[in-house]
This record gives sequence, structure tokens and C-alpha cells, in this order.
Amino acid sequence: LFATEAVLQKKSINMNVGLKCLMESSIGLQPKSNFVREKVLLKPSSNLPDRVLINVAAVSTYEDASRVMNDNFKGKEFSSGKRKVTIQNVAIWHKKGKMIIALDMLGSLNGKIYLSGFPQYNAETKELFFDDLDYAIETKSKLMKTANWLAQGMILNKIRENCRYSIQPNLEEGKQNILKYLNNYSPTPGVFVNGKMNDIVFERVQLTNTAIVAFLNISGNIKVDVNGM
Repeated sequence: LFATEAVLQKKSINMNVGLKCLMESSIGLQPKSNFVREKVLLKPSSNLPDRVLINVAAVSTYEDASRVMNDNFKGKEFSSGKRKVTIQNVAIWHKKGKMIIALDMLGSLNGKIYLSGFPQYNAETKELFFDDLDYAIETKSKLMKTANWLAQGMILNKIRENCRYSIQPNLEEGKQNILKYLNNYSPTPGVFVNGKMNDIVFERVQLTNTAIVAFLNISGNIKVDVNGM
């Protein structure tokens, strides 16, 4: 907890207070409180920033990503000349630092192919996409023998265009949830919180064994009014 020196002006006392903390959100049972008031240190400061900066790690499981990808491919047909394939199902997981996308196909090729790549982020469309998405080595070797027309890349390019995962709904939902606490919110009687926030800024993406983790930054301003102060 940081605070500037208090300044007496007529009948009021002015001071700036800043807080640096780590907050963790979880889903499931309510976690036990580990807050210990005695461990909070009060440090004097001559100058405090006039904004709030929040770093967020947003987690999306591969099951959720697979569901979104299936929606992208639903009812779509990909063709090259006389050959056509339709994607029946999409499954996503992690292997050796990359995402693996398994596609079940029907049509000129019946079976499963595997694509691998690392997700990039498009700040304009708020989408995760795969700029270097390619066939997994074992798939490419098999296609060269049985379906060279698919290995040549024309259909792959069309498939790549649909391998996008929009996080726009997640960002908008997160922003709206935060804004509720910046409009005359009263966490306790006599205390009121107001403020504004800027757009959520994407920083980077990281893959784990179970999920895609997007690191985000949120900045804004908060004003806290306390009755009697």
C-alpha cells in the first residue's frame, strides 16, 4: 500500500493512495481467505501514477477451442479441381510446444489428417490464427503417397483461413463485467467507486498441456469516494 504525504487544504485533507496486489480468480468452491492485515506494508511515496494497470491471464481450454473450430467448419466444403472434402469434426490439443489440430474428413479423402502450428494474434479482428499452419510430419509423409493433391497446399490454404479462434466475445464480456464495478459501485456502506477503462490489449499467447493462455493488459482510472473524508 503506497501513500503520498497528506496535504491540509482549508477543511479537507488530500492524499494519493496506491495499491499493488495480485488477485486470482477461480471456478468452483469458494477459496479460503488468506488475507492477513498485519502483512500489508505501508510505504511513503512522493509520486504515484494516476492510472490503474491490470495484467490478466485468460485461460481457454482446448475443449473450448475445439468447439469454436467445429462451428467454423460446420457445413463447409473445400475443393481443388474435381476433388472435394468436408470437415466432420475438429479436435485440438498440445504437443511439443505447438497446437495439433485433427480434422476428420469425408469426400475425396476419408480419414483424419493432422495440422500443427503456433497461434498468432490479429489485434484488428481480435482473433487467434495460424500463420504457419502446416501438416504434421507423419500426415505429410502419408499424403505424399496417397493424396498428393491434398499435400500440395491449395486446400490447406482454404482450411487455414477457417482455423481462427475469435476471443472478441470473451474480451467484451470481460470488459462489461469490469465496467459494472466502475459505475458508482459501493463495496461497503459509505464507499463509492467510479472510473473508466481503456480497451483490453492483447500481449502474448502461451500454450500449456491443457489450455491456451492469453496474456492481456487493461488500463484505466479509478476514483474512490468515502463519505466523511
